[in-house]
Amino acid sequence: MIFMPCLPNRRRQVTRKQWKIHGFEKCSLTHGAGRMAETDLPIEYANATACLTKNTRDAVEFARGPEGERLARAFTKTTCWCSALLEQYADNPASIHIAGAWSEVVNILALAPFAFYRQSLISMRILLEDVLAFSYYQSHPVEFATSCTDPDYWISKKKMLEFHQRHTWKGKIDVERLGIVADFNRLYSTLSQVIHAQSTANVSIAQSFESFSYDTNQVDRVCSIAENTDDAVSVFLSSVFWGLFPEFPPESQKIIIGGWPSTKVRGLQLRP
Repeated sequence: MIFMPCLPNRRRQVTRKQWKIHGFEKCSLTHGAGRMAETDLPIEYANATACLTKNTRDAVEFARGPEGERLARAFTKTTCWCSALLEQYADNPASIHIAGAWSEVVNILALAPFAFYRQSLISMRILLEDVLAFSYYQSHPVEFATSCTDPDYWISKKKMLEFHQRHTWKGKIDVERLGIVADFNRLYSTLSQVIHAQSTANVSIAQSFESFSYDTNQVDRVCSIAENTDDAVSVFLSSVFWGLFPEFPPESQKIIIGGWPSTKVRGLQLRP
């Protein structure tokens, strides 16, 4: 039995026939102190447990397959950086942002196998925002403290990037040649279009529990964007925290610069 309050009468202006067309039916539900109320609920809700059980089996199968392995490997550079930065800045209050970035990686790996593709992309944008926020607030404790207490105070993405261009990268990193800001903004824009429903042509839409199912095209898209996100995050963090790179274990160094041309490695000042 499902417990819920009666819906107001104004919510019942749809005819019985229309509800049937859209896959709904009248349900009698216990309400308040045992009083029965007739309310409209999706037919599929009654089968939610069975559907979710099946989706869980499919998710486990996905995680064990080649696509699951591809997705798991997509964030190896990011996790190396998160681990190192959390250790280095353990006493810095702004490290909550880098912990949040790592948490979003976990969210992505949990959401995608259940076919929550759009939610996976949302987590990727939050990942970008957390990384950028940490890169700025770790050296601005006063501003960080204010941002925690004043909901109207926040440094914009544009201002944070401008700070790095003026202070962090100037004379050290050729930002334009490496495409650091351009690639970061391009990826951020792509993810924002999905979040703000500006681009839904390539987003799978589920209208029932049964609709959440494996989609080859969506999986490939999510994995590709995940790989681009990992690379963009790693390049960005390398450009800001390159001084920490020599202290990394050799294995972590190999992972971070893996697949990068020597010109990029030198341009980011990454020397063992």
